[in-house]
Amino acid sequence: SILQIFKVESTKFKFTHAFIRMIQEKHLTFTINLLVSLFFLTVLIIPKGYNYAPIILSAIGLIYFIPLKKKLSFSSEDKKLIFSFLFYFFTFLLSIIINKDGIREIDNPSRLLLFIPLLLLFKNFPIKRKTILYAIPSSALITGCVALFQKFALGYEKPFPETMHIQMGNIAISLATFSIVITLHFFIKKQYKSTLFGFVAIILAIITSALSGARGGWIGLPVVVGIILFLYKEFINKKLIIALIAIITIGLTALITSPKFGIEKRYNAAKSDIVSYLEKNNRNTSLGARFDMWENALIAIKEAPIFGHGSDGYDEFRHKQVKSKQMAKTTLNFGSLHNQYLESWVKRGLVGFIALILIILTPIFFFIKNLNTHNLETKCICILGIIHIVSHIFYFTSQSFLAHNSGNIFYFFSYVVFYCLIKREKITR
Repeated sequence: SILQIFKVESTKFKFTHAFIRMIQEKHLTFTINLLVSLFFLTVLIIPKGYNYAPIILSAIGLIYFIPLKKKLSFSSEDKKLIFSFLFYFFTFLLSIIINKDGIREIDNPSRLLLFIPLLLLFKNFPIKRKTILYAIPSSALITGCVALFQKFALGYEKPFPETMHIQMGNIAISLATFSIVITLHFFIKKQYKSTLFGFVAIILAIITSALSGARGGWIGLPVVVGIILFLYKEFINKKLIIALIAIITIGLTALITSPKFGIEKRYNAAKSDIVSYLEKNNRNTSLGARFDMWENALIAIKEAPIFGHGSDGYDEFRHKQVKSKQMAKTTLNFGSLHNQYLESWVKRGLVGFIALILIILTPIFFFIKNLNTHNLETKCICILGIIHIVSHIFYFTSQSFLAHNSGNIFYFFSYVVFYCLIKREKITR
């Protein structure tokens, strides 16, 4: 009958529609995983490469969820993350209102708002764990090869000149420590070819950081490596730990003693700057100027402890201190305080400092909370999250890391990726 034919055709249509939608979603999942991979692969080797993948992914998130009026459901953990993002952004907005900063001040932190739709996007189109486990060491390896080529074949003074060298050096250290975590994961899983691949990636990422000329990121490296070994202690034996430490020690010794990398020269320069500042109060060296800025930052904090001076207000404060000879003139050559904690408090007050602490504690508590698992992949991602935050705690002491787009996006996007991977595992468990 006509009614039966209609039912059959209707069923066929629904099946075809569902099949097409499944294919579309499969392609979208593939595209999202590809873009996440490209973020790590291009973060340094392409000028402003850290921008493209997160922006495209955020656009996909907005296009997919807002016009189609998808149901917005956030867990309590999601809400904590979103609150920390919004509060951090709000402190910049508050500084514009109270300290009369320019609207340009919210350009960098406003990127955080674009990352919120990623929580929903990655929930519906999940990132595959293999994407991260292979994209990161691949990025470390490729980045290291390009850095060596630029330095020794093209004769660049420092590789990746489009990215500020301190930012580049710190990001390279992160790629190295991420690769250590993933390499140990491969070893525990007895994937020995991937383990070898990971070891090469670690060495090349460390070389990249060495070539950058940046020193700050190396300060926390022993602590971060120690945390990694401690968190994996039940899975690895003493022989492996000794072997890993020996390889890293030999590699670092080779880098330090080789004049081509200039590490020993930079170490001696740093030592000389510190001695000169402590014994002769010489504030006209690279480190001397930083110490002078930090010392004067404490004075600035006392003057405006709650809401800070704002960016323009701090510039006025600096010029006043230089004019009265309480601050070295060389400090005017620095675009930031080279300390994220002081920068947040000086410019946005106690409110800004609390916001900074919030975006540190919120993720690290989440990763620690989910660390106790028998699933090796989930444990690996949790450790990646922990050392990502711990590494940045050290970066923040010698660099205003989040004041640069590269640091801002690398910190928050990587955090969101690791967070969503763990959340997805909890849903499917």
